[in-house]
Amino acid sequence: MATNPEAYVYLAESIRAWPDQQQLAAQLQVAGWARVQWRNLSGGIVALHRSVNPEADTTA
Repeated sequence: MATNPEAYVYLAESIRAWPDQQQLAAQLQVAGWARVQWRNLSGGIVALHRSVNPEADTTA
């Protein structure tokens, strides 16, 4: 545990600012990634996103 209370304030603020699963997927698509998918883990506390670089995709 940190002895600096500001560390916990930063953590809470960064969690609130992080996009949800759908928002992050949309950001990845806007950035040019294709076939964006995600899987919730630990009841949605963690989400694993994956996507394909369309320039490197040889399956399309």
